[in-house]
Amino acid sequence: MFRIKKNGFCRNDFRKELEKTLDKKTYGLQLADEALHIFYEYFRDKADCVVCYEYAGQNIFLKATLPDDEAAFYRSGFSDDTENTRLSGERAVCIRTENGVLHGMWVLELHTGADESMEELYREMVSMLQAVIAACLLAEQLEKERRTDCVTGLYGNAVFEETLRQFVEQEAGGYLIAARYPVRHGKPYGEDGMNRQIRRLARTCRESGIPYIYRIGEDTVALLCLEGEKKAYAAAQQIADSGETDLYVVSFSTLEEGKIYSAIQCGLDRAEADGRVYGLHYEQHMLPVYADCREGGQNAEKKP
Repeated sequence: MFRIKKNGFCRNDFRKELEKTLDKKTYGLQLADEALHIFYEYFRDKADCVVCYEYAGQNIFLKATLPDDEAAFYRSGFSDDTENTRLSGERAVCIRTENGVLHGMWVLELHTGADESMEELYREMVSMLQAVIAACLLAEQLEKERRTDCVTGLYGNAVFEETLRQFVEQEAGGYLIAARYPVRHGKPYGEDGMNRQIRRLARTCRESGIPYIYRIGEDTVALLCLEGEKKAYAAAQQIADSGETDLYVVSFSTLEEGKIYSAIQCGLDRAEADGRVYGLHYEQHMLPVYADCREGGQNAEKKP
């Protein structure tokens, strides 16, 4: 039987190593990384490898032995659905895979002087590994969708609680910002009428530049800011300027375990009562209250 050996390995060796790695493991990104590490070892010093995947049209995975800027060539050209490579001639091999809405691209770039038989080995190993990587990425997406709010695309309560607990345990010294957009289903009615306001609030919170954002209630979004008091204040001001929104801001250090949601509810209710932000201690510790309209905005007239 024809077998190609590389660094003492062969196809059967790879299969055995892969089976050992997969044994009793949970499918997800970590397992995908471990499997690809074994895969890359077979081509070390002889070729570079790039593995890129997109899910429902969105890039979700890129692992490569190339520098980031060179590997990005394949991410940017993914949607073209071609087999274009950076290297001309027979020095590069591109393989496309498809598993429903999950599409993959596997690229091998041969180094100068590399044995041409490496291509055959590469194709056979991809045929063994691609189903494993697809299963890992689909499992990761399923878990993400299970923990994600389908209306706003934000993570929900479970991820919010887990992340906040980690930050508090690490003494990260951040701030929690809770924003509530009162639900009022105005006319004319639209197909997105019941979700329009929470989507608008989620979009505004994303524009703040804070990466940790969660939907924690029907009309409430929470942000976890790790960039200091001034950044927390600026983000709260930006959200306030976007429209009628109740805001509550509090330092992680003052939160009590088991009383986080009650503190948020209390702070938001107080903010709704008189149009101020509660919880943030800053030299300008409360946002302006606008006299002409509750919606406020940069051009609104401030109340004396």
